[in-house]
Amino acid sequence: MAVTMTVEGAVLEAADADVFGTPLVASAASLVFNLTAPNATQPINCDQGMPDVFSGAGRVVVYLMYITVFCVALVGNGLVVYVVAGSPRMRSTTNYWLLNLAVGDMLMTLVCVPFSFVSTFLLQYWPFGAWMCPVVNYSQAVSVMVSAYTLVAISADRYVAILRPLRPRLSTGQLCGVLGVVWAGAALTALPVLLRSELDQPSEEYRSCDRAVCAERWDEPRFKYFYR
Repeated sequence: MAVTMTVEGAVLEAADADVFGTPLVASAASLVFNLTAPNATQPINCDQGMPDVFSGAGRVVVYLMYITVFCVALVGNGLVVYVVAGSPRMRSTTNYWLLNLAVGDMLMTLVCVPFSFVSTFLLQYWPFGAWMCPVVNYSQAVSVMVSAYTLVAISADRYVAILRPLRPRLSTGQLCGVLGVVWAGAALTALPVLLRSELDQPSEEYRSCDRAVCAERWDEPRFKYFYR
């Protein structure tokens, strides 16, 4: 089935640029419409998907960059986890902080790169099902916040160490408690993303092809503004 899409002025109102990953699909899709054939109409074959964001060498470069980032992040952080968890001599307070950062970065790599790559650059719509939309968005938000909160905890630990150098360092039990608070805080802070993420058909082209994007939908724009 083919429909004709007017490229000029196509705007996806369902999503803004978002730091958590998947809501960027809708914004990137609007960019697709303007990059492929500005000021013109272009037929879209629903069976083949939306037009590519890039063509030729540009597409190859973007694909290689995504693959490189995914492999380097996964292997690099995996080595950190392996070394710290596998060697008793490496199990220090500082290295446990690094271990938690590595786990958060691995989670971000696994839930951000593949889903964003497929839904943004390959297909320009969400193909993974309605229930995966809030799960993936929520996981992306948690992974970002875990890394951010871990850095805050490291900064606080360094501050105390400099301000009171004779004070004993955190014990293993205390450190595990702090890391538990970090993960619990990230999970609670990201909860609105889980509740507000759903599939949306932001334009006639998506409705004609019976396709959707994964985005956050808030009852009032000010709620999203206050949350961000």
